[in-house]
Amino acid sequence: MFEGATLMGMNLKSCIAERHLIAKSKTDGSNKDVVVRIGTPYWVVDGEVGACPVEYSGLLETYADRKGIDLLQALQIATDVNSVLEAMSDEFEFFWPSGEAYEFS
Repeated sequence: MFEGATLMGMNLKSCIAERHLIAKSKTDGSNKDVVVRIGTPYWVVDGEVGACPVEYSGLLETYADRKGIDLLQALQIATDVNSVLEAMSDEFEFFWPSGEAYEFS
């Protein structure tokens, strides 16, 4: 499913977490299946800068790897899914696959 996917020129070897959502367009009412995937953190600069791949499949064409002071901070920033979705809430309403509204809190 996520094995071997390419994001921002990097070959993602593994998905450590994913979330499935539905994005409903506030413009035309159409639905998009969205899958948020978090990859394995890695070192950009050994011991100095960490990064973590993140993908918003079905919603964003590309999304840069999130960077942090170390691997833990990069992972923490990458998993802040709500801030990305909330920034898009003028265009979309978000729902769980069950149809229940997705809350940002």
